[in-house]
Amino acid sequence: MFSKWKIKLTFAKLVIISMLLGIACGIIFGERCSCLALVGQGYIALLQMCIIPYVVVSILYGIGRLGIKESKQMASKGISLTLMLWGIMAFYLFLMPLCFPEWDATVFFSQNVVEKIKEVNYLELYIPANPFYSLANSLVPAITIFCIFVGIALMSVKNKEIILNDFHICCTTLLKANNGVVKLAPIGTFALLANLSGTITLAEVGRMQVYLVVYCAAILLVSFCIVPLTVTAFTDFKYRDILHVSKDAMLTAVATGNVFVLIPIITRGVRQLLEEKNIDTEERRVTLDTIIPISFNFPLGGRVLLLLFVPFAAWFYDMSLPLWKYPELIIAGILGLFGSEVTAILFLLNYFHIPSDIVEFFVAFNVINDRIGALCSSIYMIAFCILCTAWLTGFLKINLRKMVKNLFIALAATLFTLTACTIYLRSTISKESGNEDILSRMRIKNTVKAKIFKNYPDSRQIKQMTAGQSGDRLELIKKRGVLRVGYSPASRPFTYFNSQNELIGYDIEMAHILAKDIGCTLEFIPMEYEKIGRGINDGVIDIVMAGVSITLERLKTLHFTQPYMKVNLALVVKDYKQNEYQSAENIRRKNKLRVACVPGLSYRAHLKKHYPHLTFVDIESEADFLSGKVKADALLVSAEEGFAWCILYPAFSVVIPRPEILKEDLAYVISQDDLKFSQYLNSWLNLKKTDGVLDRLYSYWILGKDIHGKRKRWCLWDEFCK
Repeated sequence: MFSKWKIKLTFAKLVIISMLLGIACGIIFGERCSCLALVGQGYIALLQMCIIPYVVVSILYGIGRLGIKESKQMASKGISLTLMLWGIMAFYLFLMPLCFPEWDATVFFSQNVVEKIKEVNYLELYIPANPFYSLANSLVPAITIFCIFVGIALMSVKNKEIILNDFHICCTTLLKANNGVVKLAPIGTFALLANLSGTITLAEVGRMQVYLVVYCAAILLVSFCIVPLTVTAFTDFKYRDILHVSKDAMLTAVATGNVFVLIPIITRGVRQLLEEKNIDTEERRVTLDTIIPISFNFPLGGRVLLLLFVPFAAWFYDMSLPLWKYPELIIAGILGLFGSEVTAILFLLNYFHIPSDIVEFFVAFNVINDRIGALCSSIYMIAFCILCTAWLTGFLKINLRKMVKNLFIALAATLFTLTACTIYLRSTISKESGNEDILSRMRIKNTVKAKIFKNYPDSRQIKQMTAGQSGDRLELIKKRGVLRVGYSPASRPFTYFNSQNELIGYDIEMAHILAKDIGCTLEFIPMEYEKIGRGINDGVIDIVMAGVSITLERLKTLHFTQPYMKVNLALVVKDYKQNEYQSAENIRRKNKLRVACVPGLSYRAHLKKHYPHLTFVDIESEADFLSGKVKADALLVSAEEGFAWCILYPAFSVVIPRPEILKEDLAYVISQDDLKFSQYLNSWLNLKKTDGVLDRLYSYWILGKDIHGKRKRWCLWDEFCK
């Protein structure tokens, strides 16, 4: 009985068992499974070992043995099939975003909003100026182009049979070597999935569940329905034949997340299918050996569907991506996917003016994207190779009855998938779930004793506070035992009151750190931006720490420390109006434009210089504009402040007019006479920068990172050991 059970345990079943065991191991032991990452990476490296040599010799052999007429047919028919399959993928890129539920976003500032993307060197990627460099750096597109050119030249060489025979022997040898590595799949699969399921957190999955659900649904629909039905519509193969020949490639794809390593597996699988149907010939084998490695260099199904992340990002930020922009998304996206996936997504996010900080989630979930996408890409490659071979070698058939039947099945499956996704997401994601004022729940750790003035001191208080003040400011602070800091009551995220009526923010935490280092307590005195020097001149404020920018006008009467942050000029507008303010040219075309801003804000001069037709509307606080108390077309702030306010008011969006991004330096303000205090503060700021304090506070208050802290991954073992 045992021997009979052992015979039925096929390789595919063994891989599935190892996948389930790996997932179970990750759930049971959690982060302890991270040690298996090295085993999984080693397995992927072994799979890659023979791939580039195989690509080189298979293309040279496949093209070299063709005639000029055959090669032209292969190129024209291959391109036609590629465009048809891309069209199918594009159709689902249009449809799947319809599943997204209504949502209000919570978004922090990101440097990606203002930084330029590093461009891909397409010449290096596609032009093999030095073939040995391309081989050494695994530049597969350049390697492929080199092989195509050499293969074309080989077609007209006399006595080429000798070298073609050598190439054929090399192809066979490399396939056998790869098959030996594939036998390690159960071990590699177990290690990869144990590490993945043991280290990914439920919080990470929760934040991305809309994208994951829609992307996975699209992948499964295309992989198990649309693509197989397309193949069966044009050939005599049955649905189960396509899935049977695809199973090894799909299982390996899910385990490794690497399409490149599937080339030999797909070659072997399609050959077996042709042999089983008694339609295997030397011509078809050679055609397969040529098509498969070339097709890998084009964006495959799983990679094309990754473009769903762009409409998801627009939805996540409560931004619009109209349907008429989807052709741009698809064309630019497919061209970008010839290079890096991450670079392509970054380019598209910036192209459509979507905050690109969400790309961090895309990168974090690359391990899932790669595996699910590779599943679709594997059957996509198989379908392309079968259809292209059928077309080139004469067994492609047009059966209108079967085509209509398959079309109805595909439409029914599509409708069911869209409905199921929509119902699930709208039942689990509420519109208000993203509308959370996280800034109001943030806290400052390790504070010193502080007294907060809600109003500026009157004349009597000023007289009491300044009595006996003379000499060096730093010594006076130490003697007094109190550091008096000027603050703005509503300057998110630098100085503001949270939900517990505590004064917090980037500069407030810096003030606590400064007071602790000096060895004193704190008193916070409110100030107004148009009267920054008032408290300093009255002697009741030692230093202003409230996101103050350095300007030439202010330098005439005030002294600034060295800059501690650079900020970017931005406008805050209603969500539906953001496209009107994306470019400087669009703003200049507006005849009348009312812009709200706090009096004394230094950005006024910058904006008036570039847009002289503007009219400024004074407001006491940014909340006056955002709440509708003051009517204006836009709010003038820094991008860093704008994102913080839009967390509280999600119906608004931050726009940074392009192409020129105006920047200013923030610094702390002291009296012009306090030179010794200035030297101390500059040295102190340098120390805090070296110690990583400035970066830590910037990450927390401006970028919104590590707000909830790092939590250990839950696992069954920890629960059992309690």
